[in-house]
Amino acid sequence: MMEQYDMNLDGLIDREEFAELMKKLTKETAKSVGQNLLIGLVLVPTVALIAKRATEGVPVVGRVMQNLPNFVYASIVALGLGVVIVKEGSNDG
Repeated sequence: MMEQYDMNLDGLIDREEFAELMKKLTKETAKSVGQNLLIGLVLVPTVALIAKRATEGVPVVGRVMQNLPNFVYASIVALGLGVVIVKEGSNDG
């Protein structure tokens, strides 16, 4: 990766080349963090609440779901999803 930023091909990354590398890495990181925030703060809680409402009609489970506060259920789902994602990431590497 460093070779593509060594514009003068001297085998070293000078200040200008380093600045270009940092711009690219910062842009990619910001995009990734933004996507993860959107998923974590909007999508996961929404899906969790839909799932909670869908299970409220199930005998036995439904009664537990009705008594469980939404924020607790959403947190449990988010935590579970996070564990799955981390586990998948470690299996890929």
